[in-house]
Parts: sequence; C-alpha cells; structure tokens
Amino acid sequence: MAGSLRDFPIDGQTLVGALAAACEPDELWVLTLLEVNGYGGSERLRALVEQFAAGPLEVTTRALCEALANASQIITFDARLAADAAMELYIEDGEVYIDNLSSRRGGERYVISGYVE
Repeated sequence: MAGSLRDFPIDGQTLVGALAAACEPDELWVLTLLEVNGYGGSERLRALVEQFAAGPLEVTTRALCEALANASQIITFDARLAADAAMELYIEDGEVYIDNLSSRRGGERYVISGYVE
C-alpha cells in the first residue's frame, strides 16, 4: 500500500501513486534529478537510472511509474511536465520540497515552507 508524500522516507510506490493520480500515462516529463536507494530487482529502474546518467531525460508518466514502482526509497527526484513546466514534483533528501501536481489530484499544494491551501 502506497503511503503519502508527507511520509518519510518516500518509497517508489508512494511516488508512483502521486504521479498516476495527477497525470495521464502518456504525458511527457523532463526528469532533471534522480537518485534512488534500492532497485528492488527492477531492470526497468536500473535502465532508467543508467539513461538518466547521461543527463536530463524525457520520459512518460507510464515509463516513470513502471520504473520507480520497486524503489525502496526516493532520495532525489525533480521532474516537470514537458507541456507545463509549472507542474513540478521535487524531492530532496527523501522529502518533498515542491509538489505542484497535487492541485491536479485535488489536494494541497506543497512548497518548501510547508503545505498551503
């Protein structure tokens, strides 16, 4: 069962739940930061990390979700929707700093200072 982005640490299932709830499977992301702890035996996750090592990466919601689902912990993650750069999810040191996607999920918007209405 996926937790909340407010929980620490954030695991892959939690991140996948947030992405899937806010975005369509074929929406394109620009991934600029990615560090995970534990691949959970996922070759898709290993491949995503290897592709990302070459620099920022464009990837669909579906591909992100399939790759990240087994990550035991998300250390850093920064992605923006390619069609709307204002829609960003930024995780640093295992905690959410920016979650502008939550408005698409019908939830609160998160900024560095905390949750706001």
